[in-house]
Amino acid sequence: MTELNNLPFFTTNELVTSKNILDTSVKQYAKRKIDDGSLLGLKKGMYVSREYVSGLMPNDLNLYKEFIATVIKQPSYISLEYALGIYQILPEMVASITCVTLSRPYSLNNYFGNYFYRSIKKDLFGGFEIKYFKNSNYYFASKSKALFDHLYYKLPTIPVGKSTNLVEELRLDLTSMKKEDWENLSFWSKKLGSDKFSNLVLNLKGNAYNN
Repeated sequence: MTELNNLPFFTTNELVTSKNILDTSVKQYAKRKIDDGSLLGLKKGMYVSREYVSGLMPNDLNLYKEFIATVIKQPSYISLEYALGIYQILPEMVASITCVTLSRPYSLNNYFGNYFYRSIKKDLFGGFEIKYFKNSNYYFASKSKALFDHLYYKLPTIPVGKSTNLVEELRLDLTSMKKEDWENLSFWSKKLGSDKFSNLVLNLKGNAYNN
């Protein structure tokens, strides 16, 4: 399995080819290797060797956890609470990673933690930046798009009144939002075409620096 130890992930088919195992016995082989700790399951039919993971430096390991999130379900990008924690818009870091995807909602738990996937329509899928894990790239929501996604899924439960301070209500720290971030948030708001969302953005912008 030497060549597979150099890969950030591999599939059942690659395992069959590498070990010259029959399709009918590869699942049993993978289960034995997971049980003895030499293989780690990422999702059904996708693995990484413990040797590969053990060779990662702490910072690379964090990037790897993010990278794997976007590999488990494609296409997808990291967003919502995890991204907002990274941007310090939410007051606490969130350990589980949530991604936005074009396919159905999905969740799983593996060796690296909890991964959640929220579905979004095609014209709202975007607004991400490219990050890198070694030589592989993956997608991570921009500050404004992570905020948009967070508000988009919460929209039905958010009260928008003239006297409501949604920055306080939603426990957001928006002091890092720059002019271009607000412009990008408005861009996605217009694409959504919701009056309630537009009013929400105005409320946030009006209260962003008053807390």
